[in-house]
Amino acid sequence: MKGPHSTALEALLVDLLGVAWLSTQHAEIQAASPAGSSLDQVAFKLKRAESSQQRLLSAVKTLATLRALVPQGLMPAHPLRLHDPNKKSG
Repeated sequence: MKGPHSTALEALLVDLLGVAWLSTQHAEIQAASPAGSSLDQVAFKLKRAESSQQRLLSAVKTLATLRALVPQGLMPAHPLRLHDPNKKSG
């Protein structure tokens, strides 16, 4: 869930997590209904479901790591700016 002060990266990871969850659900439903499928097709569907689960777990881990390392609401005092070589500092 996105917080009220979520960073752009956190918002992106939350969206990725939602997509990964939907992908996992779809792959598991497909793998659970192998009626009329060959063994090769069943193996492919199971591998697809496992891959989706791995992507989901990876997204969860990445979001948890980000939230542990960057406390809620923490914003840089001076946001990064692109350096303009033509501008003289003064």
